[in-house]
Amino acid sequence: MTATQDFSANRRRPATAAIRRLSALLATCLMAPAGLGLGALGALAQTQTTVIAEEAGPATSEGYGPRNLILNQTNRPNRPVQVRDRDGSPVDAVVQPDARTQERRQRDLQAERDRQERERQRQAERQQQEQQRQAERQQRQIQQEQRQAERQQRQTQQEQQRQAERQRQDQQRQAERQRQEQQRQEQQARDRVTPAPAPLPSDRVVDNTPTAPAIARILYVNASTGSDGAIGTSQTAPYRTISHALRQARPGDTVQLAAGTYNASTGEQFPLVIPSGVTLRGDEASEGQSVQIVGGGNYLSRTFAGQNVAIAIANPKAIVSGISVTNPNTRGTGLWIEGADPTIRFSVFRGSHRDGIFVTGNSNPTIHNCLFVDNGGNGMAITRSSGGEIRDSWFQSTGFGLAIGGAATPLLLNNHIVNNNDGIVISDSASPILRGNIIENNSRDGIVAILRAQPDLGTAANPGNNRLSNNGRFHLNNATNGTFTAIGNNLVGGRISGQAQTR
Repeated sequence: MTATQDFSANRRRPATAAIRRLSALLATCLMAPAGLGLGALGALAQTQTTVIAEEAGPATSEGYGPRNLILNQTNRPNRPVQVRDRDGSPVDAVVQPDARTQERRQRDLQAERDRQERERQRQAERQQQEQQRQAERQQRQIQQEQRQAERQQRQTQQEQQRQAERQRQDQQRQAERQRQEQQRQEQQARDRVTPAPAPLPSDRVVDNTPTAPAIARILYVNASTGSDGAIGTSQTAPYRTISHALRQARPGDTVQLAAGTYNASTGEQFPLVIPSGVTLRGDEASEGQSVQIVGGGNYLSRTFAGQNVAIAIANPKAIVSGISVTNPNTRGTGLWIEGADPTIRFSVFRGSHRDGIFVTGNSNPTIHNCLFVDNGGNGMAITRSSGGEIRDSWFQSTGFGLAIGGAATPLLLNNHIVNNNDGIVISDSASPILRGNIIENNSRDGIVAILRAQPDLGTAANPGNNRLSNNGRFHLNNATNGTFTAIGNNLVGGRISGQAQTR
């Protein structure tokens, strides 16, 4: 007989011992897995429990006997339990979850789904963040490549500009050389045309006795093939050192240098002191590029005590032409001029530790068509009561292009003063005259005047015609308490500090 367990009072009698044993066994089976793992629960869920079900009362004609039992359990899913009656006949018993268990199960399932959804969202966010970081890295890399390309482009443009500037400077120097050569040839042609002598009075006695002209010699020097024991007056028998040739030279002589480098290792004894009236000549055509004089030695100046000098001129007249001078020694100066009126032309003063040329005393040199570059202190320094004329020369890539101090009064005419820290620095009571110069691309100021300096940059009657442009800070920086004249100049963009009369 199959029946459904009903615990109502009118259909069931008190449970027999067998039914109680069945309930206890089922409760044990249902409650025990609460502390087990999922694997044990799965195994237990597949287990069939066999019990003997006793009738709730004697088996009579009323029909009470084995029946199907529906047992409630609150914590476990449905699983079959096999129950047997007294006679061994099986009856079915099904464990069903109650409503609270189903709700809890639904909540657990929903919580699991929520957890999985959150995990998917976090995974998606991580992927999105990683993609964003990768995109940012790619963007930074692109920006770095762009900056590098821009730097390379700027460097290329700067190099092209430098090359163009060098070519322009070379062309200008070449044009100037050609112009001067043409003028020299014209002058020679005029000198050859001599006027007819004036008639002499009839009572004048003419002495026709010939006089012996002074003989000017050329002393040849070659550091590679020469010997100081040679006669020196022949190209085939030159001296070896400039030092020896200068000691042999007389006023009017020319010491002619062959191409090469002259330094201590070739036997030179520095400083090289040029006597009065002697010309030291290298290669004017190359502006001294092929004749290099490198070195320096101790020199006692009458106005500045001990110095380190490559070449010294302290006599009234001398000429230096077509050489390149470098003094790399500490506080080294290339050419020292003191109390003299030499002519310096078509030469290069490069890479000296301090100054390319230093002019002091009451000197009045004439310096033209020279290049001053890469000197540590100044391209040229002029001080004390010196004057002279500096024209058609280049001052570049050094500390100060020119430093003018003391009571110096030089004339600066048609020079290029470019790419220095400062173009011209004028101090003390110096009053130089500047006409037709180009002063540009200096990193700080074009012209600086300090202390009591009074430069003349142009007047109404004699305009300056100087061009100042692209200097880093000011074109004119007047740090004195006075006003100086600067009329008739091209000051690109203005940029004047201090008082200056420009009109």
